[in-house]
Amino acid sequence: MPAYHVLYRQSLGRILTLVHNGNADMPVDACPGWTVRDVIAHGLGVLTDLSAGKLDDASSDAWSAGHIERAGNRSLGDLTAEWHQRANTSPGVFQELGAVLVADLVTHEFDIKQAIGNRQGRDLAVVRTVALFYLNALDAAWRTYGVPPLRIVTEDKPLDIGGDDPKAQVEMSWWETTRVVSGRRSLDQVRALNWSTSPGPWLDDLFVFGPRETPLVE
Repeated sequence: MPAYHVLYRQSLGRILTLVHNGNADMPVDACPGWTVRDVIAHGLGVLTDLSAGKLDDASSDAWSAGHIERAGNRSLGDLTAEWHQRANTSPGVFQELGAVLVADLVTHEFDIKQAIGNRQGRDLAVVRTVALFYLNALDAAWRTYGVPPLRIVTEDKPLDIGGDDPKAQVEMSWWETTRVVSGRRSLDQVRALNWSTSPGPWLDDLFVFGPRETPLVE
């Protein structure tokens, strides 16, 4: 099992080196309506709520909006200091919810990077960890609801999702996989990937959180 608390702190560390008062108000296209500061407030809110066992409506729009509302007028420095402190003093939450926390945080790490024009870290090992987390969720859902199996061909191995007899394949890097399945791509962007056949049977089911309405260029 990955050391999720370590992966989380590493991602947080990378984020904290990127954000500052000069870019805190920049819009984050991957999270429509949010600024960099809002993403920070959400990250802190997720860790705070999950550490306290507040899982009702987790991942809903209202839940996320509540994190930003709670942040109020607090400074970016205040928010990041509390987040750093909580990440280093809440070990228990990572035993049960570490995979969720890491997937959420790394996804938002790249949301922030897109906003500020930073392309670093796409080949980090944690990207593969996050991709597998999302793909495992898709695999379980597809098997339950009868979505035809699909082979995803990454840069170093193929992965069969939804069953052992794939009816088509699509080529995506580990990083692109995380961006697609986390809802950071539009339907048109996914159609434009290298498919072996028409993506129609899978297009609506390839997103854990649903597709974007407009393309996101990174």
